[in-house]
Amino acid sequence: MDQEIGIWIVFILTFLFLAFYFWGRSKNYKIQKKAWTDLRPHIRQYGRKVGFKGLGSSAFQISVPGRDRDSFERAELAVALLPRDLLIQYLISKIQGKKDEIIVKAQFKSKPNFSLEILSAKFKSPKKGETKLNEMQVSNILSHVKVFTSDETLANSLIRSIKKELKKLEENLQFFSLSKEEPNLIFSCSMTPEVYTHIFPLIEKIGLNISKIQ
Repeated sequence: MDQEIGIWIVFILTFLFLAFYFWGRSKNYKIQKKAWTDLRPHIRQYGRKVGFKGLGSSAFQISVPGRDRDSFERAELAVALLPRDLLIQYLISKIQGKKDEIIVKAQFKSKPNFSLEILSAKFKSPKKGETKLNEMQVSNILSHVKVFTSDETLANSLIRSIKKELKKLEENLQFFSLSKEEPNLIFSCSMTPEVYTHIFPLIEKIGLNISKIQ
């Protein structure tokens, strides 16, 4: 009797995991398709050399070469989805408050000679010794983030010049890092259609203003 119950439990759990796997896989591919459809109008202007690479059901990557008139050499967008096809990992991700996100990287024609990091206010600040950057106050400019930099004067000038673009992403922004190492820019946002509209204007504005403030 106990053995039969054990077999049924194993059978039911196997069925649930398999059903969740196929549901999650299908769901993620639908989200990917919609994300690509929503992103395409903002990428089309950069020509036919845009590269697309599928990375399974939970991610895809787009490479965008800059044109002669652009302030960036290359940009890369990666859509990273929650592992909906893996039940336990998906539940852990949800408990941790994780969301589908878009990760953006860019290399600029004019390289920054300072470092700037912006974190969502919901994240803990680095402990002393964990970063060489100093925290700076920007509450009069941005209200939902924490900012750290190696040069407060340059960072303040850049933030003020891109304030409008940052504010449009601020509530969805998870992490932002600007440095002389390549890629010069990395930032991640919660994945929403509203975010897509502001990605390239922000990249362009940063690239243009780096050469002006240094």
